[in-house]
Amino acid sequence: MLNAIPRNPSIIYSLLSMSIITILSDLQTADIGVCTLKAALIQLPAKNNIIDITHAISKTDIQQAAYLSASSYIHFPEGTIHLLLVDIFQRNRQKLILAVHNGHYFLAPDNGILSLITGDDETTSIYLCREFQGFPALASWIDAVTDTINMLQSGGKPEVVLSLYTPERNYKLPQPTIFNSRVDCSILHIDRYGNMILNLNRNQFEEIIGDKKFGIKILGVREEINQVSQHYNDVEEGKFLCRFNSSGYLEIAINRSPADSFEPKPLPSRTISYDKISINIHS
Repeated sequence: MLNAIPRNPSIIYSLLSMSIITILSDLQTADIGVCTLKAALIQLPAKNNIIDITHAISKTDIQQAAYLSASSYIHFPEGTIHLLLVDIFQRNRQKLILAVHNGHYFLAPDNGILSLITGDDETTSIYLCREFQGFPALASWIDAVTDTINMLQSGGKPEVVLSLYTPERNYKLPQPTIFNSRVDCSILHIDRYGNMILNLNRNQFEEIIGDKKFGIKILGVREEINQVSQHYNDVEEGKFLCRFNSSGYLEIAINRSPADSFEPKPLPSRTISYDKISINIHS
């Protein structure tokens, strides 16, 4: 609303000059972990606008975290600092690393999450911020994170202050598997409505399927999905549909009902998530 904009130019300048820090974690909100982290961030010398992406990441699911981070960071201005505190308690001798990617700063453990976000982008630079001894507590992570953010916000340049680093773990998001008459897709994420986001984007769909007829069979559902919808209400209430979400990925949903009649099971891996869904291509 226009009338909500401050009229005092100094206030406008203060808002525009405020640094932005986003937080995405698996810390949940049932205890004081997130609160403790934010308390440390607001005590930094710089003025920071702290934005919660989510703290409800499934424990250690770095694929889910990477999808949400990659889908959200593009909406923030360059220079934003993104904290990805997922899977931080599971390994001995953890490392906090910094990636400079597309003008954004990403702070995360060296567990492969950054590689899922940055892909093979050769312009991305990665630096080692701190290596912990043993299994670090949250307080140790907060100390390392705030030290690094303070360095960045006080004008420190990563290429001068920190050492370049090659991550120990690198992963790639699973790609669709293409057969003559079928495309097998993985589920990248299931949102709070039960909508299932597949690892097939609009460009891939056009290249592989295009104008061909197709069918998506959901376990326990009689009819196939055989067209791409623009809106949820393109189908009758309670019916399955597929559409491209705001991030450009194919999403399977039910109009006005969560898609919990299909319950994909996690695969036996810490990083790659669920059962596959097949798209049958009809000749």
